Amino acid sequence: MILYLYRIVVWFLTPLIFAMLLFRSIREPEYRHRISERFGLLSSELSTGCVCFHTVSAGETISAAPVIKELIKHDQSLRILITTMTPTGSAMAKKIFGSGVEHSYLPYDYQFAVKRFFDLVQPRILILMETELWPNLVNEAAKRDIPVICINARLSERSARRYKFIRPLIKRLLHQVQLMACQYDGHVSRFIELGLDPEKARALGNMKFDLSVSPNLIADSFERRKGLGLDHRLIWIVASTHDGEEEIVLTVYKKLKKRYEDLLLVLVPRHPPRSKLVGSIFEREGNDLFCRIPITMTTAALGGDLEAPTLDGGKTRVKIPQGSQNNKQLRLRGKGMPSIRGGSKGDLYIEILVETPVNLNTEQIKLLKQFEKSCENNSPANRDFFSKVKNFWNSN
Repeated sequence: MILYLYRIVVWFLTPLIFAMLLFRSIREPEYRHRISERFGLLSSELSTGCVCFHTVSAGETISAAPVIKELIKHDQSLRILITTMTPTGSAMAKKIFGSGVEHSYLPYDYQFAVKRFFDLVQPRILILMETELWPNLVNEAAKRDIPVICINARLSERSARRYKFIRPLIKRLLHQVQLMACQYDGHVSRFIELGLDPEKARALGNMKFDLSVSPNLIADSFERRKGLGLDHRLIWIVASTHDGEEEIVLTVYKKLKKRYEDLLLVLVPRHPPRSKLVGSIFEREGNDLFCRIPITMTTAALGGDLEAPTLDGGKTRVKIPQGSQNNKQLRLRGKGMPSIRGGSKGDLYIEILVETPVNLNTEQIKLLKQFEKSCENNSPANRDFFSKVKNFWNSN
């Protein structure tokens, strides 16, 4: 009975779901694409009999990557499907695995959409990251004898209190789960209190702490710092911030600057569209700001204004015409400087254009042509050379 009530509520929430999708598409245009997948209309090219990982967004995809890679290493013929709910999760899956896995958005939890998903994909097992326990999804998997496993599962005290109001529904869901691999013992206890069979619960730690940093990434970070002239500066990185948190960071940063004058703050908002707003908060308080804005395929396709830093430390505002992804180049002109040029294949690559109103001397032209020829990718070596180009240009 409780499941039927849930389904009725979901249908009543449909206008809100569409409104939320519209709102997100305004802030993040990627939400406008592949909407049909969110209602179970998936590509017929997806493999059947796969291992399905639902990783929600980018962070969960990164956490699940070691497990997925180990499975592929153990059985290279294994077909893996990664489902997410956000475009950033989709992009991260492609970035990490390329064509080594398949990807689709997981349908919203309508019964008809979930049935379509299972009819087409027919997964061997459904693995849910953290606590993505959707009633229709889990119930349909149980009806088809598809094992459901939750990994890196978590349940805060606050969420546990809320779930008690719908305890019959949660208890039914937990009964249909074969294994709940939780982050900590406290999470295990809360799931058991809600009705999970203790035999199905394990505390295996937080998978996010199992990630290993490759030597190449460490070397690349040192190259980036050196290229930006920051190899001897103290850097404070604040990542994945949300609305209201940046003001707290700014207050602390001001206090730290009194003690550490050379301190540099690198702030990365959780949602990239908020970058401009966050930047204005810091500039309003008189802080120097450098903002790196990638040119994405969506920005190029939809057009619009883009403010970006020039190589001489200034800023330029560029009008990007709609449809610029069709093999056209987007040029951000420096003031008598080489330009950074973004293209349609990927978020950002650096390339030097001789596009300046001033006369170039022979040595400058030679240097620019040499760099333009070598800069086919954004490798550490090219970034180091780019730094040399910039220093030479400033000194001449």
